Amino acid sequence: MDKKRIAAIAIVVGVVVFLLKVVAYLLSNSVALLSDALESIINIVASVMMFLALSVASKPEDVDHKYGHHKAENISALIEGILIIIAAVVIVEASISRLLDPVPLQDIDLGLIVSLGATSLNGILAAAMMREARINNSIALEGDARHLYSDVLSSVGVVAALFIAALTGLYVLDAVIAIVVAVLLARMGIVVLRKTALYFIGECVD
Repeated sequence: MDKKRIAAIAIVVGVVVFLLKVVAYLLSNSVALLSDALESIINIVASVMMFLALSVASKPEDVDHKYGHHKAENISALIEGILIIIAAVVIVEASISRLLDPVPLQDIDLGLIVSLGATSLNGILAAAMMREARINNSIALEGDARHLYSDVLSSVGVVAALFIAALTGLYVLDAVIAIVVAVLLARMGIVVLRKTALYFIGECVD
């Protein structure tokens, strides 16, 4: 599949996933699900940037770009790594008040079902993007795929923790798991940034 086409699909799926996660939050009043929805906004922005980067990178070389425009993909992956870390910070900020003052969750069962549906969409898209990234050797697609995998990881953790919280009544887990997920996201962001940095270093050496 064309790289730009799968990038466009990523934007559409990202919007759908975001809307589903907002519904999950509204149903449950869970700060962890709210954080999950906020992260999806970052996913949409990252996918849009990836689409634009691929559009630029696909242009042929010209007088000002004798070796083409492929650096645009590397820049996109760099920014996506930064966005993942920003998402981690947003999650921590949203969790602090609930950590200090836990509140009961509402229709958590239905909220978790909706969240799992959104997570499944992200998982399918991430797998497809990673496959295309390897076929086309695209750092931009790989960066966005890793970003989506981080979203899947965080969403699964959130659902598991909220399920336990609903069973035990330990609603503080709502905030605790959100903070744990933020740490995992930050780690994923560092991985993307490190790999992108190696690309830039390699180009400088060349």
